[in-house]
Amino acid sequence: MDLKKKIKALGWTQERLAAEMTDRTGKKGITQSALTQMLNGDPSISRVQQIASILGVSLSELMSDEDIIVSHSNAITCPYCGRELKLTKAEEDESESHAESDPCEATNQKSQ
Repeated sequence: MDLKKKIKALGWTQERLAAEMTDRTGKKGITQSALTQMLNGDPSISRVQQIASILGVSLSELMSDEDIIVSHSNAITCPYCGRELKLTKAEEDESESHAESDPCEATNQKSQ
């Protein structure tokens, strides 16, 4: 697992990530050198979880030895059924009806 490589693959710089992280007191932002030391050492699981959350990936995805593939498409994967859902820009008038016609049956069943 090369965290630095995965951070870069997701389009983040270490400087930007350091600015988004919190220190031990909960204050937002740590120094870039502190982040570098953490990444070069053995970061705690809570720090790795924080990094994954900031980057928008799962902990298992961040920790895996596989490369992260960044998709620049307008689709997301449903966390319930695994189907790929295409994202489209809804007009203001359509926004309410769009929410009512959710294409994912699993999401509809889960919310009932």
